[in-house]
Amino acid sequence: MLAVSDTSPINALQRIGQLHLLPALFDRIFIPPAVRAELQNAVQHGFDPNLIDQLDWLEVLPLSNSTKQSQLLATLDLGESEAIMLALELKTDYILIDEKAGRRVATTLGLQVIGVLGILLRAKETGLIGAIKPALDDLVVKVGFWIEKQTRRRILELAEEL
Repeated sequence: MLAVSDTSPINALQRIGQLHLLPALFDRIFIPPAVRAELQNAVQHGFDPNLIDQLDWLEVLPLSNSTKQSQLLATLDLGESEAIMLALELKTDYILIDEKAGRRVATTLGLQVIGVLGILLRAKETGLIGAIKPALDDLVVKVGFWIEKQTRRRILELAEEL
């Protein structure tokens, strides 16, 4: 399976020590240049920017056509808009994105969306992690990731951890 990722999933998973889940769940992951730049600037939030060039399953790929991107920039940031456009260009199986507005736009454009919580849930379902609750706790504490109470409960129910 191929995926394009926005900044948040890669950043969050790296910061909680779960970045290894991405190549276990997806064959290849692409990021556009704007996402690479955002990741390199996330060092103050605990992201290791040297990882980008060390990951053989992660490929930075520029957009071949950015004309429609200007429409997306009206409501999304540069990384999200480039990630969505790249996913459309490559016709990937998934786009990895967490932000609500980006998820809404991607879904409207016909893309299959999965975020950090969905990635963790799939990792639990496939036996890559034994429990999802510690990862959820790490997301909140280490990353400052916002998880609504009912969403957390639903994820834990689906993971059979309630």
